[in-house]
Amino acid sequence: MSWTTIDSAAAARRCTKRQIYRLLKLGKLASRIGDDGEKLMWLDDDKQTSLTEQPAFNTIELPAVKPSRITQNVLKKVEAMMMSISAAESITESEHQIEVDCGIAVGTQRAYKLRLRKLFSLSPRSPLSVLASHPQIRQALEYLIAGTRRSDRGALRSAKGITIVKPTGESLFLQDYLLASYAWEKHNASSSYRSLIELVERGQIVFEASGTKCTMDDMPAETTVVRWLRNQERGRLALRRARMTKSEYEAREMVYIARRPEEYRPGGKFIGDHTELDNLVCRLDGPIGTIMTGHLWVTMFIDFRTSLPMGWVLSRQPNSLTIAQTFRNSVLGTQLRVATKDGYVGIPICNAPEDVDVDRGKDYKSKYTQQVVGHAAFDAEGERCVQRISKLHYVMKHHPQSKAQQERFFGVIQLITRYLPGYKGPKYQDKPDELKTQVQNWELMTEEEFIKAFDEAVWAYSNRPRRALGGMSPIEFYLQHQQYVRRVDERVLDFLMLKSDPRKVHRGYVVVDNIEYFSLDLEGHTGKSAVLYRNPQDLGRAVIYIDGEFITVAINKEMMGKTERERLQWVKARTEREKALMNEIKALRQGMTSKEIKQLLFAGETKNVKKLELETIRKQIEQRLVITGLEGQAEEVADEVYAAKETEASQRKAKKMLRRRPVITIEAVKNI
Repeated sequence: MSWTTIDSAAAARRCTKRQIYRLLKLGKLASRIGDDGEKLMWLDDDKQTSLTEQPAFNTIELPAVKPSRITQNVLKKVEAMMMSISAAESITESEHQIEVDCGIAVGTQRAYKLRLRKLFSLSPRSPLSVLASHPQIRQALEYLIAGTRRSDRGALRSAKGITIVKPTGESLFLQDYLLASYAWEKHNASSSYRSLIELVERGQIVFEASGTKCTMDDMPAETTVVRWLRNQERGRLALRRARMTKSEYEAREMVYIARRPEEYRPGGKFIGDHTELDNLVCRLDGPIGTIMTGHLWVTMFIDFRTSLPMGWVLSRQPNSLTIAQTFRNSVLGTQLRVATKDGYVGIPICNAPEDVDVDRGKDYKSKYTQQVVGHAAFDAEGERCVQRISKLHYVMKHHPQSKAQQERFFGVIQLITRYLPGYKGPKYQDKPDELKTQVQNWELMTEEEFIKAFDEAVWAYSNRPRRALGGMSPIEFYLQHQQYVRRVDERVLDFLMLKSDPRKVHRGYVVVDNIEYFSLDLEGHTGKSAVLYRNPQDLGRAVIYIDGEFITVAINKEMMGKTERERLQWVKARTEREKALMNEIKALRQGMTSKEIKQLLFAGETKNVKKLELETIRKQIEQRLVITGLEGQAEEVADEVYAAKETEASQRKAKKMLRRRPVITIEAVKNI
C-alpha cells in the first residue's frame, strides 16, 4: 500500500485523470492532502503492475511486411508511437501532444497499444514503457501500421456472396444493385436500403453458392449500407456526377473566390436578396366577411463586414421598385436603430457602398435597378451615364455561398418570427396543427402588425452580441469602426428612382400611356427621342432628358397627384376595417392561449440586445461627399417642382375663398 500522485495513479491504473476523479467521487479511492499541498491517492500495490518491473523479453513471430509499404509516412508514425510508448508519467498529456505534433489521434494510439499488448501477451493494464527496449518493437509497429490492411478493404463484407435475381432471370451482386440505385438523382442511401428490404420480402435475394433465399437477418445493417455508399461517393467522381442535376454540376465546377470580410470597411459592401417569409398574414382588401390570407416577401441589403441589416422593404411580391426603395433606405440609413435604456433610437447615417453584390434574378438585372445604383442609360445607341454611386456585381448562378451572410441572416430571422401567429413553416410537413384554427378564428396578424413585429426582430438582431465581432453587436461594431462615410445627396437618389420611358417628342408635348406632358421648352426638339423619368407616386410631372442632357420638367395638370390621392383613400378605408377586426378579435381571446405563449417567447428573443450609451451613438464621423454630376440638375428640378407646388396651392386657396363668398340675389337688393 502506498500514497501516490494523481498522475502516477492514472499511469498505474491505465486510465485518465478524469476517471481517477470519478473513482474518488464514488468513494472507491482514498485521498489526502500532502505536505506540499498536493492531493495524494491511496493505491494497492498488489492490484497493479509495478512500473519498475522488467519482464523477460520473449521472441514473437510477426508476418513479413512488403518493403513497398514502409513509406516515410509509416516511419514517421512509428517514431511517434515510440515516444507514446516510452512515456511513463503524464501519459495522457503525452498522447495529446503527439496528436498535435504528428497527427495521430489519441484513440488511434490507444488502439495500437491494445494490439501491442495482445502481440506480446501482456495484461490489459500493464505499462508499455518496458517494451521501449524490446528488439522487435519497431517491427511490430511497422506490422500494425502498414501490414494489417485487408485485401477487401472498402468492400461491403456483410453482403459478400449475396445476389439479386431479376424478373428476367439475370443475377446482380448486392453491391452493384446498391450503387445502381444510389446513382439516381434525388435518391439517398436510406431509400436505397428500403428498396433492398422490399426485394427481401419478394424473395429475390439469394445466396449465390446454395441458392437459398435470404432473410432480414442476413442483410447488412442500414447504418453499414449508408456509410459504405457515402464512402463510395467520395471516391468515385462518376457517382457524384450521376447524383447531381446539370445546374448543380455546373455550379460545382465553377471557381468561387472567397473574400474575407476584414478586407472591407463597415458599409463598404452591400449584399442584396429577397426571400419569402414563413408566416401567413391577414389581408384587409378582400370582400367584406371573407378572410384573405397571404404571405409577404422581404427585400433586404446587409453589410458584408458586420452582417448588419442596412435596409429592407416588405411587400406582397418583390420587384424592381422594392429593390430601389430598399437601396435608398440602406444608403440613407433611415432604418438603423440602437438599443438604449430608453428603447430603440434611430441613427440615420448616410453611407454609400463602393460595391453591391446581388442575385441574378430578372428584377436585379433590370435596367431600372442598374439606374438606381447610378448607372442610367439615356439612349439605345450608347451608354451615357452619370458617375456610379456603387459598382454592381452579380453572384454566380446556383451558388448560395456567394452571399452566405445574406442566407445566414434569412435563416436566423425565420427562427425568430416562427413565434408569431400564422407561422406555416418552410415545408408542408412543418405546418403546425393550430394554423387552421388561427385562420378560422381570425387570429392572424394584419400586414401592418406583422411589419412592425418584423422590424423589431431585425433591430433585435442588429443589437445582439456576436462572437465573430468580439462580443460586440453588429450596430456597435458598425459605429465603432467607421473609417469614413460616402455621403450622397438625397435628392440624387430620389431623381434616380424615377421611372424612365423613351418616347418621341411632338410639338411641345410627349405622350406616354395616353398621358400628354406639355412644356414650352420641347418646341425646339420636335422629332427627337427623349427619355422621361416619372415618379410612380405622382404621375403629374415628368423629367425629360434628350441625348443625355436635362431639358425640362413637363406637366399634366389632370394627373397631378392622382395616384397619391387614391392611395390615401385606400389606406383610410383599410384602417377603418382593421379597427373593426381588432375589436372583434379582442372579444375572442381569453386565458393563456398558445398565441400568448409564443408572444412571450418572441419577446424573450427580442430582449437579447446590447444597449449602448448615447456618447457612442453621437460619435462624430468623417463624411465624404460623393460627387455624382447630378447635384445641379437635381437642385434645378427641385426648384421647378417647388414653384409648381406653390402655384397649385395658391390657385386652390383662391378657389376655396370664392366658395366662401356670399351670393347676392336680386330679391336681396330690392329689399335694401
